[in-house]
Amino acid sequence: VDLCVFLLTRHIHGGDNSSAARWALFCSVTNWFLGYGLTRTYSNSVECGLLLMALMLMHKELFPEADKGLRVDTVSAKLGFIVGGICVCIRFTALSAFIPLGLMLCHNGSK
Repeated sequence: VDLCVFLLTRHIHGGDNSSAARWALFCSVTNWFLGYGLTRTYSNSVECGLLLMALMLMHKELFPEADKGLRVDTVSAKLGFIVGGICVCIRFTALSAFIPLGLMLCHNGSK
């Protein structure tokens, strides 16, 4: 974001006027709202990425009928829930995704 502000200001005010670009960069770096607003966006992105990583690690246990020839790997499922724990530490609402996954694993394990 800050680099884009610097480059855009330098482009708008001409390449020779770098003082305006430096002031725009300073204002962007010290802006309190960017620190407040961007943190939520980053946590959403990290939560989504970690959730997808956990699903990738647990897909054999969650959907055993799709992987008929593959061996079930409980180590990857445990690693998936470790990633899920990290995801919940970053954003607590991710727990709403991992509770149903745990219930699905318990249901598949009881068969």
